[in-house]
Amino acid sequence: MSVENIGRQFNIPSPDPSDEKQMKVLQFLKKIKLSRDRAALAEELLTIVNSEREVGENIYYQLLHSDLVPVRRFALDFYCKHRLLNLKAYAKNIILLEDDADNLKICLSIASGTLDRSELQPIFNFAIAKKSGCNDLIMAFLQKECAALNIDYGRMLENARTMREQERKKRLEKYDKNVSDEGVTLGGELAKNIKNPAVKKYAAAFLIALAIVAAGVKIYEAAVAARSVSAALEMIDSYKEADAESLLAGFCDSYPENMEACFHLHRIYCENYKIIEANRALARMISNAPLSRFTALGEVRNALFSSELKSAAAFFSKSWGEYASFDDAAFLKARFDYSSLVQSASSAKDYEALYSELETLYKKNVPGYKPYIVNLMITSAASGGIFDRARPYYLEALKTAGSSDFKTELACAYFAEKSANYDQAITLYDRALKEKDAPDVIMQYAASGAGRCALITSKHSLAADYFLKMRETGQPNPVAYIGLLEAYGELGDVGGLNSMYAEACRIFKDELMVHYSYAAAKMKMGEYEDAIKGFKAAIAIKPDMAAAHYNIGRALSAMADKIEAHSMPWNKFMDEAYQNYKKCLSIDPAYYDACISLGTMALAKSPPDYGEAETHFLSALKTNARSKEALFNLLSLAGLKNDQKMAQKYKTLIESTLGDDEDAMVKLKNYGSGK
Repeated sequence: MSVENIGRQFNIPSPDPSDEKQMKVLQFLKKIKLSRDRAALAEELLTIVNSEREVGENIYYQLLHSDLVPVRRFALDFYCKHRLLNLKAYAKNIILLEDDADNLKICLSIASGTLDRSELQPIFNFAIAKKSGCNDLIMAFLQKECAALNIDYGRMLENARTMREQERKKRLEKYDKNVSDEGVTLGGELAKNIKNPAVKKYAAAFLIALAIVAAGVKIYEAAVAARSVSAALEMIDSYKEADAESLLAGFCDSYPENMEACFHLHRIYCENYKIIEANRALARMISNAPLSRFTALGEVRNALFSSELKSAAAFFSKSWGEYASFDDAAFLKARFDYSSLVQSASSAKDYEALYSELETLYKKNVPGYKPYIVNLMITSAASGGIFDRARPYYLEALKTAGSSDFKTELACAYFAEKSANYDQAITLYDRALKEKDAPDVIMQYAASGAGRCALITSKHSLAADYFLKMRETGQPNPVAYIGLLEAYGELGDVGGLNSMYAEACRIFKDELMVHYSYAAAKMKMGEYEDAIKGFKAAIAIKPDMAAAHYNIGRALSAMADKIEAHSMPWNKFMDEAYQNYKKCLSIDPAYYDACISLGTMALAKSPPDYGEAETHFLSALKTNARSKEALFNLLSLAGLKNDQKMAQKYKTLIESTLGDDEDAMVKLKNYGSGK
């Protein structure tokens, strides 16, 4: 992750490389984004504060203003332990920004321990004013703290209401001040439509006056709101989300009571994974109009983008009937259905039903929804394998959005990947990666997709590059390390493999696929003892992982192949391999490869166990009726037993099952001839 990216994330948009102090601040911020070793980071920050006070204070300020709750927690915990920095200077800002109840508790507890009552009272007053109606947990804490400090909470709550009313009046005064200018403009526009010059001269003044009068009532405000919302929706449909966000954010600051505008602003925040902003927008909606349909649907959307499907499901089971007629509710239902389908890995039929609903919604041409509907259509079609139906929309989306909308590019990239057009997918994922304003979660998704496609096409070095980008972006993600382990394993890069595994184990020691991917890479390299350790680490996390037990058996069998048959180690390895294959089948009786391996081992026994071998080969055949390996093993077994009837049975079965397989028919023809 570059210092430029870090700078943008911490509101330092144009870092100066020549500014040594600023670079030190950014380097520390980069570390806290990428590392989970908070104890080491705390020691480093302590050293900086003691040696370079100004740099330390700048770092501390940035940490307290981070969008990430754990980062703010780190800063507060650091203060609690060392008390070297001035929290008093930041107290109001922290209280204003803090949406996490536990963090706010820490902050106010610190304030309570360091400030006198006269200093605390205005801070608590400020906190109550800003948080009333937004967070019940925080308000409960504030009430408790006020009681402990003998501060009149009820009076402060009343002061908060007064403060909010004063703010509302200020907004109205601002509105009244702008009414005349707006009215003149409006009246002038109306006068343009009058053709008679004589009438126009007098009508213009009248219309201006009329516009001013009208502007002084709710009609004017509604007109402004409608115009702003309509303009924002047009911008969204033109793939200009950033412009729509800017317009709506400014409007909602002036008119927070307008639920429709707040609703669409919240939608933009969610669609761009700006979760902190989305949470704040929703809190404002709840505070101003808790019973509004916009608020209800906003809560559902928040749940969906926070992966809280249970909360969303409760809404659709209880309240769906009340809101089903609204287009925005229909789209949210489609999003919910898609998320549920992905989670349950349902059949393509379900995706077809979902796709049809989305197509119907698309044809209604709902303002401000077109890009979102198209993206979901393309994604659901890719998930369900409905490529032919969605291809026209996919091609249109590629043409319409181009490089201006990273979400559409990602939907198209996913579609290309699922339809096995891997090179096109890499191009689209890569293009999205170059988007400057994309959030970390999107950048990680794009890097992961590009890396995945590169692995499939055996571009292992390129895959490693993409997964390294993913590793350097945002919070640590196990997918980045899993991809790197696979790429380094394919490249035979022992140093890279061991280094990434050690790092991944420090961060994700309980992540199953980290250990499994490392072990699989070691298997490819022929380092069987390390592979066994990795598979055993995976089993420690998931004891019923059939694949891990099977692969331990494979590794042990490979080790046995390298030493003298029937020696003490050979017997030990083969016995352990046999037990792991059996364990695999006890977990998954249909595990094909374990059936084949156990059948082969039964033939290698002294004397051979033909009955066991046949049982396992037949089990493999149940799993895969066209298995050449299982069928020809059964035919060979008949030869070993000198059972002509059995041999004829399997010859007939091979002919009926694999008659269209030229290689199989040649092999069958040559059977018994030694060819």
